[in-house]
Amino acid sequence: MHSPLYRSYNAAGVDHYYTVDADHVNQADSFWPLQKVAALVFVDQEESTVPFYHLFNGNAVDNYYTTSIAEVEVAINAGYVNISDDPLTYIYPTQICGSVPFYKLYSASQTDNFYTTSESERLDFIANQGYVDIEIAGYVLPLTPSQCT
Repeated sequence: MHSPLYRSYNAAGVDHYYTVDADHVNQADSFWPLQKVAALVFVDQEESTVPFYHLFNGNAVDNYYTTSIAEVEVAINAGYVNISDDPLTYIYPTQICGSVPFYKLYSASQTDNFYTTSESERLDFIANQGYVDIEIAGYVLPLTPSQCT
C-alpha cells in the first residue's frame, strides 16, 4: 500500500526532509515544517520496489536519500548516519506504468539534497536557486494517478 511522502523544509538549516510520518512534520516544534506532499511511496516492500535509504549528517544539516547501497556506504564514510528506519520507504528503481521520475538535485552552497516529481520545480531550482541536476533517484507514484498506455 502506498503512503504520502511529506516534504518539509528547515529554512534555518537550509535542508529538505522527506518522511511518511505525518506526526513528525505536524509537531508544533518541528525543525522541518511541512511544505507539501512530494509523492506517493510504499511503506512495505511491494513487487519491483527497492529500499529508499535515508541518511543524515548533523554537521552539515543534510538529509540524503538513495536506493544505492554503495551510495549509503560512501555517505557513511563522509559522516552521514543511516536512519533508514525513520521509517524506511520503498520506491521503484526503474519506471513502471503509472510511475513518475523522482528527480534529485543538489546545492553545494547550501549542502542540500532536494527531490521532486515536478519538472517545472526542478527547472526553477536549477535556473534560479543554485541547484544542479544530479539524477533520477527512482520512480514514485504521482499524487494524481496517470493512465497506463
